[in-house]
Amino acid sequence: MKTKIIVRPTGPGRTPMITTALWYDYSHIARCKLRTRKCADGIRRPIKTRRYSKPVEDIDPIKYFRHRSVVSVDQAKFKKTGKNSHYIQCGVILSPARESGYSMCTHCSPGCESACLKSSGQLVFSTAKRARILRTRLFLFHRAKYLEYVGRDLAKLRRKAHALGKILVTRFDTLSDTNTLSIYRELMESNPLDGFVDYTKDPRKYQAYLSGSSAPNHHLTFSRSEINHCQARYFVAAGGTSTVVVRTQEALARCLAHGYDGFPAVDGTLSDRRWEDPRGHWVLLLALGKAKTDKSGFVVD
Repeated sequence: MKTKIIVRPTGPGRTPMITTALWYDYSHIARCKLRTRKCADGIRRPIKTRRYSKPVEDIDPIKYFRHRSVVSVDQAKFKKTGKNSHYIQCGVILSPARESGYSMCTHCSPGCESACLKSSGQLVFSTAKRARILRTRLFLFHRAKYLEYVGRDLAKLRRKAHALGKILVTRFDTLSDTNTLSIYRELMESNPLDGFVDYTKDPRKYQAYLSGSSAPNHHLTFSRSEINHCQARYFVAAGGTSTVVVRTQEALARCLAHGYDGFPAVDGTLSDRRWEDPRGHWVLLLALGKAKTDKSGFVVD
């Protein structure tokens, strides 16, 4: 802290008054971005001091999410689901693939990993990545606390949805692919009025869903990639549904008109209400982010 002598006019035609003012020197703060503005007295003062966050490994996820929400509601696809419908959608965004240092998508393909939705929209920002990694660490190392926080957030959103006369729909694997059938079974069965929707590339998980092993209010859609096309086609032929990512609007319109690989298709870009999709159909999604330049076969032309 330093002292600076300044001169303040006391009014028109009056003698200026000499006073002292305290001036704080922020230059000693390491790793700090300082923005200042010039005040009326001629002194530049900081308007916002922003520190870079600590490394993710040094942050306790239990304390971090104690007063923060684990469940997100501000994704574009979630908002589409709630638009002009009787639903409010939310989701848990964990780190996909090996972004956190741990594998969260056991059946992901190289094309899927490189074209992941984390490269689109607000998910590309460093703050969003940090939150995903912290949620993943909470999920992996503090499972009981993680489920407690998820239940807490869903209870708040459920009250909001019921007050509006709507149904709460939750997507636990927004970017990841975990064993939702067992991890969240208690949450799904204890809230029969809620809906739950997810996607998976795990064929055993989807086969268990088709055989009725999941909760009745849980809907699962298989996801096609460049290495599991035959499995995806088998599930569509068996009466299930599978997503397929197309590159352009023209390809989307063509597949809607003529079907894809021998089966009809529906437009999955309109909302995330996958439980409304007819059985035995492909669900068409449009490539976003890095997926637009994919050459692995994950995206269909």
